[in-house]
Amino acid sequence: MAASVKLSKRAKRILDNLQTEATQKTGRRVSKQELIELVLDEIKRRKEELISKISERARTPLSEEEIKKILSLSSDWGVVTSEDEIDKYLYGKE
Repeated sequence: MAASVKLSKRAKRILDNLQTEATQKTGRRVSKQELIELVLDEIKRRKEELISKISERARTPLSEEEIKKILSLSSDWGVVTSEDEIDKYLYGKE
């Protein structure tokens, strides 16, 4: 089953360069499909490392400036609200 995947210009350039280098070093034309399949096989073998890198990117801490900006958005409306009321309004829980 064939699938289409949109690539950024950067990713396309990397794939093109890899294809050129692989073709030069092997002496035969290496298709992009073959390259992608080989890359996916390698990723499958090293998936824990890949998942770890994805997790690291997701945990980028906020800067002090970003924290202050977020905190400055809150204000006290003078209404006392219980945890149960918050759950009711946010999650529909009674």
